[in-house]
Amino acid sequence: MMKTMRALILIISLITIVSCGKEPSLLDKCITSNQEEFNFFDKWRTWGKENIQLQKKHLPSGEWETIELKKDYHRMIVNHTDAFLNSLTDDEYSVFQKLGRDRFSKDKEAIDKAKTLQADFIKLQRDKAKKICNMQGIY
Repeated sequence: MMKTMRALILIISLITIVSCGKEPSLLDKCITSNQEEFNFFDKWRTWGKENIQLQKKHLPSGEWETIELKKDYHRMIVNHTDAFLNSLTDDEYSVFQKLGRDRFSKDKEAIDKAKTLQADFIKLQRDKAKKICNMQGIY
């Protein structure tokens, strides 16, 4: 009888521990629902990698065979860049603009600057969303 009781208590304790996992607070849920999705850095890096692939594919020797091939390549890069810019939200575009000269750079400093700008913007967005939640009485 005593072993059965211990086993039962152990099972109930384990079920309680497993089922009482930490759920997000009401404030966290509210912030998430009021915060816009922002994914500038991943879009920017993907676009840069695709540009490099286009360059390798269409300019393997480093020289243009004809002026027409150069124009085709230029059109392709412009179209690729336009598609990227059109994929950005207004907020993501403002971060792209803040990169300044580094917008088209792939060096470590530009990458660090882009990451910092994105992190700053996400924090700003989170703070705005938190204010909205606080105004609704959610703390």
